Amino acid sequence: MEIPNKEYSADFKLTVSLAAIRNEGGIEDIARRFSLSPDTIKEWKNEFLAGAMEFFRDKEKTTEKTDSLQHLHQQIRRLNASMDRYRSLFETMDQGLIYQDALGRMIDCNPAAQKLSGLSPAQMQGKIPLPSDWQAFRENGEPFPEKKNPLSDILRSGKPAQTSLMGVQDTGNTKPRWLLISAMAHHEENGQNKGLFIYLTDITERKEAEEKVAAYARELKANNVALDKALLVAEQATLAKSEFLANMSHEIRTPMNGVIGMTELLLDTPLNPEQQHYAGTIQKSGENLLTLINDILDFSKIEAGKLDMDVLDFNLESLLDDFAMTMAVQAQQKGLELICHAEADVPLWLRGDAGRLRQILNNLAGNAIKFTQKGEVEVKVALADPEKKPPATGELSSAKDPEEVRLLFSIRDTGIGIPEDQVHKLFQKFSQVQTAANRQFGGTGLGLAISRQLVTMMKGEIGVHSKEKEGTTFWFTAVFPLQKQQENQKPLIPEKLNGLHILVVDDNATNLEILGKNLRSWGAHPTLLSDASSALRTLSESFQTGPPFDLVITDMQMPGMDGKDLGKAIKSNPLLSGIPLVILTSMDQFGDVQLFEKLGFAAYISKPIRRCELLEILQSVMARPSEGTADHAIITCHHIHQKRFQLQHLPRFTARILLAEDNITNQEVALGILKKMGLKVHVAANGLEVLEALRNIPYDLILMDVQMPEMDGLETTRQIRKMEAEKKHPLPALPILAMTAGAMNEDQAICLQAGMNDYITKPVNPERLALVLKKWLPVLTDEKPVKTDQADGSETFKEKDLHIFNQQELMQRMMNDGDLVHEILRTVIQSLPQRMHELRLAIQKEGLDEIRLQAHTIHGMGLNASCAALAQAASAMEKAAVEKRNRQTFETLMFLLEEEFRRLMEKIEVNGPLA
Repeated sequence: MEIPNKEYSADFKLTVSLAAIRNEGGIEDIARRFSLSPDTIKEWKNEFLAGAMEFFRDKEKTTEKTDSLQHLHQQIRRLNASMDRYRSLFETMDQGLIYQDALGRMIDCNPAAQKLSGLSPAQMQGKIPLPSDWQAFRENGEPFPEKKNPLSDILRSGKPAQTSLMGVQDTGNTKPRWLLISAMAHHEENGQNKGLFIYLTDITERKEAEEKVAAYARELKANNVALDKALLVAEQATLAKSEFLANMSHEIRTPMNGVIGMTELLLDTPLNPEQQHYAGTIQKSGENLLTLINDILDFSKIEAGKLDMDVLDFNLESLLDDFAMTMAVQAQQKGLELICHAEADVPLWLRGDAGRLRQILNNLAGNAIKFTQKGEVEVKVALADPEKKPPATGELSSAKDPEEVRLLFSIRDTGIGIPEDQVHKLFQKFSQVQTAANRQFGGTGLGLAISRQLVTMMKGEIGVHSKEKEGTTFWFTAVFPLQKQQENQKPLIPEKLNGLHILVVDDNATNLEILGKNLRSWGAHPTLLSDASSALRTLSESFQTGPPFDLVITDMQMPGMDGKDLGKAIKSNPLLSGIPLVILTSMDQFGDVQLFEKLGFAAYISKPIRRCELLEILQSVMARPSEGTADHAIITCHHIHQKRFQLQHLPRFTARILLAEDNITNQEVALGILKKMGLKVHVAANGLEVLEALRNIPYDLILMDVQMPEMDGLETTRQIRKMEAEKKHPLPALPILAMTAGAMNEDQAICLQAGMNDYITKPVNPERLALVLKKWLPVLTDEKPVKTDQADGSETFKEKDLHIFNQQELMQRMMNDGDLVHEILRTVIQSLPQRMHELRLAIQKEGLDEIRLQAHTIHGMGLNASCAALAQAASAMEKAAVEKRNRQTFETLMFLLEEEFRRLMEKIEVNGPLA
């Protein structure tokens, strides 16, 4: 149908007429393309031809008729050729192209435009409704309102437009097409708008690719979110697991300590050999299980990030000595030589976590002893020299800070060694070397993993060098800050040893080397020999060639002639009998001291040898005027300890303090120590009395027991801090020091949270108490030593007897004050029967609070009176009350407690400490 509009432009008519003249598809096709009737086209064609003929007739009248006609034909041919080229390009191009005139009428469109839009030329013209199956939608998937999509807007407005995106979908198509649509103006030479070019570009493939990338990005983002959530859940699970393990380890430790403690009490009772064996096996198994639990606890703390380092002052030599004494028992049981020493240039006064350092040494040395059947285990400390390499390792870096030192610890054994293909498993958690020997000895597989973590926290490295069947050397480095004034703490060359000629006999080359280094550092001239025969020969020759020896140090366990026989041979020779003899032994047997004393030895030293003890013993030996008399008592490490205690100076104060303690025995002990320090002490039996005393008298410090009747130490401290805060002009806070038998970090934290300033564990040790008091009270500048009575030392107890009542330990804690010891024991003996009776009544009434209170009181009395067995039995009763155990448990524990009380009374009566 022809569009009724008579205002056609001359250009449009010319275009239609030329198409009809060329007969492009026939009149009908041209009519459909331009929405005209065939008659109109024929009319325009005839008018064009008539005009042309009229033109030619007019030109024929002129002389230029022929030239003009030829020129016209040429122009027509050129125009036809150009139109053919552009029509071919127009119809074959992939990009859709639509042309509108200035009146908004579609003049032409190529097949690509019809295909891309799905619309016919008539539909594009916008003069008829869009087809019902044609849908256009935005990029977000929302449909456009009908006839309000970008293409329709452009066709209707006839105005240029920026590029926009539109989705197109027919009802029959499941896959939409995406079109980029833009419109550009076509201007006349004079700038007038002539028409509009509309471009349609199919970007469906690009859009699909972009959608795939976007979907992949969304999936990746979702996966990352899921991974983050999974990581968070995993971290929370790991933390929860670690915290659970830590809590469970603590919970398990409590009954395990009870098992071990009760087994120790059981072993102290009369048992037949079979029962003794069973009880011993239970105790050993309990100790092994407790070791495993401790490992799990430490590792769970490390994983949970709750393992902290306590940086405190410590003396490396003392740490090594204590560590060696602890490990010596294990080494002696296997007949091994344990050697522990530090090089002479190693600084001893350090800062760090001595407990964790000792834990590493315990792990490594314990493994060395466990996997060594014969020979020796050497623990050595040296400076980590950056120019030297430790065994089978790379370069070591030295500490950069001049106030720090990096030390190299090595633990060497002569044991079974480690296969090369198993070394990489050593420091992995829950991993062990898979050998028959290792399966025999067992273990948690955590010790080395924990050690590696601890070494890392100490800014160090750890490694191992081993050859199967030839032994193993573990090594690690650690960095420690130095204490100030190191030069003032270096020992001077002892006058009594300087210049002495000393003969040392030991078949162990390592021991011999260490003894030689120590003696040379003290100014002596040692001669080192490895067997007794050579020693006798050298001693005899020394009287002929000179100089004679001033002292002989010999090991006990040697092949051929041992140290005891060497001593006999020396004492039987008139020329040599006057030389003082010192015996070293790693097999400490009951009665050895008396035996060597009878043989004429001047001193007896148990291995492993403490350097400071060796020095003091040798000085004591050489300080004696003569060895010619036979009544000289042999010098042992025990005498050195006693002498050191007697010579110590305690600080003196002028302060007034309040002692809050409900236990009579504990009061006696604390009062005796505090008064010797010059302190004025008032006593309160509970928290209410403390508050009343503070209202009347100003005190400089309070020693506060934690567990007291009526009001305990924690609540009392809170009340005091509240009173201080309510004062309008508050004075500085009153120092409050906790006194409790609890030694766990949790106990200390509870005390500090309640407002206490410091912490002292029971039984109260004078030296430790003095150190804490120095932090809170001024010390007299003219401090004088406290005179103490000498202990007679005549009573010798067996180890089991010392467990019942250790008079010597009590005398030392009371600074050898016999009167004070007498008063403490008298109080204990008078108070215990009533306490036992009240405990028995509480058990019958099943009053858990009263049971706990009475057991706690007896426990404190036992500790302060050095009655360890009684204290342990009472402690077990107290724990049972806290755990709300059944009646039968309390009856059993009461029987054991009464048995310990009976044995204590017999012991005191036999030895007569109150006489």
